[in-house]
Amino acid sequence: MLRSSISCAALVTLLLTSSAQSDSLRRAKEAIDKKDFISAALIYSDKIDSLGKDDNETLNKLRLNAGLAYLEAKSFNKAEEFLNIAINESSEFEEIQSKALNALGNLYYYKANSFLDQQNVINAKKSWEKSREYYKNSLEIDTNASVQNNLESLNDQIRDGIEPLISKVKGLVWRDINGNEKWEENEPRLKATIFWDKNDDGEHNESLEDAIPGNEKGQFAFEWISATYPSSLRLASVLPDRNESSPTILLPLFSAPPPPLQASQSRNHLVEIDKPGGSLSIPMPWRAAPYLKGRVWNDTNIDGKLNDNESGSSAATLFIDKNANYQLDENETSFKPSEDGSFFQVVPPSKYYSLCIKPDNPEANVTYPKADSKNYITSANFEQASPNFLFGIQAPPGEGNSSKTSSQEQAKPEDNQDSSSPPEKPEPTHAEGERMLQEIDNETIVLGEDTENWDPALPGRNY
Repeated sequence: MLRSSISCAALVTLLLTSSAQSDSLRRAKEAIDKKDFISAALIYSDKIDSLGKDDNETLNKLRLNAGLAYLEAKSFNKAEEFLNIAINESSEFEEIQSKALNALGNLYYYKANSFLDQQNVINAKKSWEKSREYYKNSLEIDTNASVQNNLESLNDQIRDGIEPLISKVKGLVWRDINGNEKWEENEPRLKATIFWDKNDDGEHNESLEDAIPGNEKGQFAFEWISATYPSSLRLASVLPDRNESSPTILLPLFSAPPPPLQASQSRNHLVEIDKPGGSLSIPMPWRAAPYLKGRVWNDTNIDGKLNDNESGSSAATLFIDKNANYQLDENETSFKPSEDGSFFQVVPPSKYYSLCIKPDNPEANVTYPKADSKNYITSANFEQASPNFLFGIQAPPGEGNSSKTSSQEQAKPEDNQDSSSPPEKPEPTHAEGERMLQEIDNETIVLGEDTENWDPALPGRNY
């Protein structure tokens, strides 16, 4: 880790005539001797407020001293405020400008340490660059040996003590249509936000969890540094529109976690770093979720056909019949159609589903499907289009109908198994995908290691 060996700028000697002013400076010096830097800074600040604007040199020396005292107290925001004012207001006083610039270099040197303690390499590197810039600007005004030493110390420690510890992590986010865990030419790349899932829940807490944006090509890259090795972190991704503009619901897939964790518990990508340095590639595939879709309609003439004058119905419950008893049991997944009778339900991948219907009114008859079981047998898998399952129910006399189905939305029962059009899905929610992932057990996709057919390195070193 980068640790300070820099030379701090000394407080500027102030020659003030008034006895009251001298008393203030004496108290400030006593506070500094006791390492009570905040009190010293406040004394300097009060003196600035009490002086007129005629003695510009004295004002800027006070601003510089206040900034230096705040810097010693590690009160970085206040230190930067006073030091910048001292620079801007003392163009004719080169010594003050040089000392203030050197102090700002020290300030960002300290900030880099703080960011490294947080394992935030991105902001640490930004602070290093700012520190370099301030040191160089100070040297352009005054070739002070201590400033030159600070700059050389910073460069040496970054080169010898920091760069060898940095691991580079890169990856690709894409829609894995064929499920082979490798990006193919026909598979769209996805712009995503990559975040450090600190609490291991798969959700991005923006106030607590660091994140970086991927680019339009689905690529992301960043640098990581740890205090000890081996180390690990958990990464996850989220699509910026949260699937709301997509014709399908996309779900992230994760590699199986190491024992004793179960595959169904995986919510992110575990990145294990055995030693400092090196480069890691992390594939992050998403796939279209398995789903069941269709429509429930009011079969007013009881002919088992969806006619132009018949409306959709929400007066029923759809359920997945696990035990083949055609009854809705407590442990079985159930869901309601929307107001127009349409339904779209994300489900875990399975080779067998029995989709049944239960009218809300026990007196209502199911007129379609016409088979005695009144159910559909089907399967569901990632990237697989669902047939359009239609259920006709006969509403009891006097019971109203739901919104009318338009001619464009109508589908005939005899065509329901041939439909390959995109589903008319309701507003998707992340909870649907989360529930699905909770139900998947050993069918979690195990990702491969081959990522050599793409190169997600971003330009330069702006990771």
